[in-house]
Amino acid sequence: MINSYRVARAKELLDGKDCPVSELFSRCGFASKSVFYVVFKKVVGMTPLQYISQ
Repeated sequence: MINSYRVARAKELLDGKDCPVSELFSRCGFASKSVFYVVFKKVVGMTPLQYISQ
């Protein structure tokens, strides 16, 4: 599934601290931030902010 690859890329960017959360959705190919958050939480089990703070 393409969204899994997009979320994997988002996790790389979050781990590398290369990209602010506000820009993640567009850099990973999502049309909107809300769709990105829903897909990220579905795949990872937490929001991007929760992922950063773990």
